[in-house]
Amino acid sequence: MKREFNKFWIIVLISILVLGVILFYITRTSEKVEIDLEKCESIEYNGENNINVVFMSEKKAAENYIESLFKFEPFGQNRNKFNFYLIKDYQPECELYKGIALYCYSKDLVKKSGSCPNDYVVVVKELAKGVRSSAYMNVVSINSKHDDNVFAHEFGHVFANFAEEYTPAKIPKKSKNCVKSCNKFEGKENECKGGCSKDSYFRSIDQGVMRTLKTNEFGSYNEYFIQKRIDESTKESSKITGNVVMDEEKCSKESYLLVEASLSDGKLNLGKSEEVAGCLGEGYGSYTQEIGSEKTSFNPQYVFTDFHDEESGELSGETYENDKSFYISLPKIKDDEEVVIKNEDDEVVSVMKKSVYWCLNPSIS
Repeated sequence: MKREFNKFWIIVLISILVLGVILFYITRTSEKVEIDLEKCESIEYNGENNINVVFMSEKKAAENYIESLFKFEPFGQNRNKFNFYLIKDYQPECELYKGIALYCYSKDLVKKSGSCPNDYVVVVKELAKGVRSSAYMNVVSINSKHDDNVFAHEFGHVFANFAEEYTPAKIPKKSKNCVKSCNKFEGKENECKGGCSKDSYFRSIDQGVMRTLKTNEFGSYNEYFIQKRIDESTKESSKITGNVVMDEEKCSKESYLLVEASLSDGKLNLGKSEEVAGCLGEGYGSYTQEIGSEKTSFNPQYVFTDFHDEESGELSGETYENDKSFYISLPKIKDDEEVVIKNEDDEVVSVMKKSVYWCLNPSIS
């Protein structure tokens, strides 16, 4: 009897220790944080299933950049497939990336952008002319001292995954605008010119906006891929036009899982996560995340930084490999679903099932 009694308490103690270890692991890797969403103002709403762009700036600045984007085709002829929003009460804390470029991407910015539908986020700051603008993940950081066309250039990076058409720079895999030989353009080019991020690569237009801000053209070959991106992003896009009022409570009713991640020797490392209130954005890039038949993508590898020389009209800068943490936004999944994340070589780098979600965040139901 005494032996059975001792065995009982041994089992109880072991169970408590195991439970303690599990709780310790969960509390280390998971942290649910409540965050107050900001007021989201609709600048131009054209319907559901559209591409959503949120500005963090003064309203007039946002309107100027929107109009500058629509001077470029095929954006101009697809205006009804975009929605634009404004968060003006939140001032993101930006940094000087490598001491030379405005860089506003941060965890706080990602969470705050969820106050609005936010496939792409644009932050505008006024700094010295010598400070570069930048693009990383789905965030564009604009130095307002640059020509307004800088928005189209940086948007080309985050929306279409375009590489720089000046040299030298790095070319992301799956980027379409820089090719190894002229026949790759398949006759869709304006002209074939040498020098596109690398001297050995070719661009499809001599003076497109991915090379200079003194133009209102991407070039016909680039326009072809932008149109494909618009079509695949909008699917059954609403044809409503005008300043229709959106549901202001929409994002406060939604939530998603925000996972911290990093890249190391090509490997994707997942860290802490939290469930946050707000709208889930999409973005675009060389890495993909698949949930069933649904696929979205992001570009965690490169930070594009660009400087505009007003005298020559040319752009210069540098493309850096990101060495910081970044954040992956994931929707909640059902019991029979899984999230498959692939790198730029289409290799599976992570598979997340409902059980993994629970470990990352036990509040997910």
